[in-house]
Amino acid sequence: MTGPVRGALLGCANAIVIAFGMCFDDAGGLALHLRDRAFGVALVALVSCIPAAIFGAMLGQMADNLVNYKVWMRRLALISIAFTMVVFLGCMADLYRYVVVSMIPTLAAALLLEAQTRVALASSMPLATAR
Repeated sequence: MTGPVRGALLGCANAIVIAFGMCFDDAGGLALHLRDRAFGVALVALVSCIPAAIFGAMLGQMADNLVNYKVWMRRLALISIAFTMVVFLGCMADLYRYVVVSMIPTLAAALLLEAQTRVALASSMPLATAR
């Protein structure tokens, strides 16, 4: 799988996890039925999955382009851009209380994307041969 495909899939998975967290939050004191919460999850996931997939694909392409950089630089670039997008979208939608919590699955998705698009370096030692 290429980086943009992995990024799009991880972006959708991230959006669904955040949708679950938002719809099962009881901070407002609302006693919603499970059916209403399930509808909320589906609605939030449908609305947010398309932009998450597009942005995830862009991050995946960026991860593919950063193959020659050190791991910590790749992580820093992917995580900072993903966090910036979470803060931007959360503030645009007036969902300030979910911004910090939404960074947890976003961090996991960015680290997973970085690990999946990393190219294994060739070993400097030759393989051992049995005599």
